[in-house]
Amino acid sequence: MYFKHTPFDEVMIWVDALSALQDLIKISAKYKGKNNYSIGERWYGKLISSTKALLEADFECILENNQINLTEKGEENLNSHLMRLIKRIGGLNYLEYSLFNYQKRGFYDREFARYWIKREYKDHGMTHVPTKPFGLLFQLSVIDARYYKYLGKNFIDDIQELEKIALDFSIILEIDAKIGIGSTFRWKDPINNIYHYLIYNTVFIPDQMKPSHAILILKALYSPFDDSILKEKQNWGLSDLISLANFLEICKPGLQLIKVSALRKQFPHMSDLGWKSLIEANAHAQKAINLDYQPFKNLLDRENYSRINFYKKPLIQLDTENLVLVDASFCLDSINHVMFSALSSNGYSKNQILSKMGHSLEKFVVDMFRQKEFNVTVGIHKKSQGETDLLIESEMTVFLFEIKKTYRAQSTSWGHHISMLEDLTKGLAHSQAQMLRAERALRSKEGLQFTKPKPVSVYLGKRKLVRITLTLHDFGALHHPMNARNCVMALADAQFESTSTDYQNQLKGINSFTRRLEKELLSTVNVLIQPENVKEEDWNHHKFEELKHETVFLNLQHLMNILDQCKNIQDFEKEFFRLDRTSFGTHDLLWEWVYARSRSIG
Repeated sequence: MYFKHTPFDEVMIWVDALSALQDLIKISAKYKGKNNYSIGERWYGKLISSTKALLEADFECILENNQINLTEKGEENLNSHLMRLIKRIGGLNYLEYSLFNYQKRGFYDREFARYWIKREYKDHGMTHVPTKPFGLLFQLSVIDARYYKYLGKNFIDDIQELEKIALDFSIILEIDAKIGIGSTFRWKDPINNIYHYLIYNTVFIPDQMKPSHAILILKALYSPFDDSILKEKQNWGLSDLISLANFLEICKPGLQLIKVSALRKQFPHMSDLGWKSLIEANAHAQKAINLDYQPFKNLLDRENYSRINFYKKPLIQLDTENLVLVDASFCLDSINHVMFSALSSNGYSKNQILSKMGHSLEKFVVDMFRQKEFNVTVGIHKKSQGETDLLIESEMTVFLFEIKKTYRAQSTSWGHHISMLEDLTKGLAHSQAQMLRAERALRSKEGLQFTKPKPVSVYLGKRKLVRITLTLHDFGALHHPMNARNCVMALADAQFESTSTDYQNQLKGINSFTRRLEKELLSTVNVLIQPENVKEEDWNHHKFEELKHETVFLNLQHLMNILDQCKNIQDFEKEFFRLDRTSFGTHDLLWEWVYARSRSIG
């Protein structure tokens, strides 16, 4: 399940991440040879043994099977102990020696690392050359001060200083831990690395991503299209995919093998051409990722699927007479890719497809809320008041929703990573800018005025407001609570030293969209009312913090999981605000970058 962040949980994340790292090092041995494995094993062994020793001695805890039970005294002294952990782990000479070996052997992009060193570490007086795995230490040990403000000012100051150092390391360390070690990826330009991290690094969480939800979404997306057209021209279509998805719904979470012959007996109506089309489409996606099947085979017998990192999200993978099935919550993206291609080849334009999908998906989301008897408002309002797909009201809260149907430009190839990432970034920035305009109208005297289907005015009053961008796809690690913010901040800053003219132009395009978001942010700040308990000198910082934490990027499947636990709007509010928003797929994303640029104003 997603972590509910507390200082205690952060220590657990430390140990869990180290355990997962061990698996990656073992996998790397299959690609890199015994020498590499020796280095990786010694590095890992030193790190994990030192961490366990510190945990047991400093925190006065019992550590068994990576589960930590703190004593009462250990919990009381957590502030100073965490700082000691950070400083001690960061100072292991043996560890730095091992990391230097990684550097000498060329297991990182030298130009990429040199850029980050030049930009960040010179300002902090660091004399040694940090390598990518060194960044892993900082990121795993840095605790976001936003979650731990109750621990005291000195602790927060120390952590914020460390965050400055770790900020840009987040990209280096995550690519190294999830892609660089034991994989065949080696791009000269960092943008491709970031794209692959964001889209393809997805932690499988079975209790959050339900196959039944994925199937409902699939049916909602493609119900407007005439299945007979697809059947006539390509001999397969929606019914084939629904049948396969229904089969996947009863599969166990994770990866498993099944005989093709057994699957065909259960679905005799699916044609040979249908099977071929699905397999070919999936193979096309796999080529873009360029990762062979062997690592997946090694994971089939794993009991704890929650730690499996999927580098690709296949619908099906052919292996002689066997198919590897991934449950429907993770094959949804591949199904959409196949279906979108099929519709395009049958005469539907991109705009036609997205328009039909959009109306159907909006109706699906609205119906979900209305089944719970939520007070839902949908319709058209003044253009000057931005755009919202739906609005939900309660006595305490107003929720604004903007639904994003796609995360990448369908016209680009799967291998054109920067175009896809540009499309994703623009879409998220655009949705937030639109809702900021709607927020200003809600806070005004005239209110947010809906004109169709009937005239309605909504006012915020003293209620809390939350803006939610509802995303259709999983977005890979964009919903990972610890790293997405830093990755996209670096991307949005658009300061990569790329030699490609195309990349530079597209980065400028992303930058212009985030500047638009910044403009809307500054305009919205002007209508906020200063609370009585906030001093004038603190107000500039406080108002940006308030706006930032009203921003939520939530996956549709996560929303469905929350609604499953709710009977009414009161339950929804309780569930929504009870959890740390990071724990179910939210993050500050572009907002954090905009705030960083804007906080110097005033």
